[in-house]
Amino acid sequence: MSDRKIILQEIVNLLAQTRKHFMPLHLINKTKSTLTPAQIPLLVLIEQNSGISIKKLSEFLGISSSAVTQLVDNLVRNKLLVRKEDLKDRRIINLFISEKAIKLKNNFEQMICDKSSKVFEILDDQELAQFHKLTSKVSTNLISQSQKS
Repeated sequence: MSDRKIILQEIVNLLAQTRKHFMPLHLINKTKSTLTPAQIPLLVLIEQNSGISIKKLSEFLGISSSAVTQLVDNLVRNKLLVRKEDLKDRRIINLFISEKAIKLKNNFEQMICDKSSKVFEILDDQELAQFHKLTSKVSTNLISQSQKS
């Protein structure tokens, strides 16, 4: 096996380990909510696309409308999302993030920020800038590759 292949396998393993330890369940439990790790990106996505329809959300996520509806139902029940009929077409339901969800997300983001500070304190400013540059480069390529497929 080539050195590059070995290094790439190690990077993938390290990323998986990092993700597992970076956002452990105890951070979510600290928020004293019914929010799951899978729901956090969904809330962020809806906040960034306020008023998005279930159909558009399902297209964006690449899952069925019924699967999105299940995720949304749970968030609505927990008063984290608000459904509103579209003003132009009552058949369309638009989704909005609730005040409760905004507070919860802000608390969670603060906890992640605090955790990030501790995790990255081993890097000096130059190393952190280099890490950021490399991570951005890989992320941009990953997004580009996924858009091509």
